[in-house]
Amino acid sequence: MPATWESAKRRYCEACSRWPPTQHPGKPLLQAFASFIENNGVPWHNNAAERALRHLAVQRKISGALSEKGAGNYLRILSIAQTCRFQRKSFLGFLLSKSTNIDEYR
Repeated sequence: MPATWESAKRRYCEACSRWPPTQHPGKPLLQAFASFIENNGVPWHNNAAERALRHLAVQRKISGALSEKGAGNYLRILSIAQTCRFQRKSFLGFLLSKSTNIDEYR
C-alpha cells in the first residue's frame, strides 16, 4: 500500500479520536473504506448485487406476485444457479448429481 494512503489513514484516525464516537461516525466509515482499498477482491461497484436481484424482479413482474412459499423456493433455486455460475460449474450437472454441497461438486 502506498505511503500516502497509510499517512492519510493515520491522520484521519487521529482526527476521529478527538471526537466522541456518537458525534463522529467517520471511524466506521474509514474502516469500511480501508477494507475496500486494501482488499483487491472487493469490486468498486454493486453490479453483481443488482444482477442477482434482477432475476427476482423479472420473475415478480412476469407472475404479478409471488407467494411467500413460491418466493422462497424460487430464491433457493436462483441462489444455487448463481453460485454454480460464479464458480463456473454446470447448474444442471449439479442438480442431476444430487449433491448437497456445491463446493464439493466438480
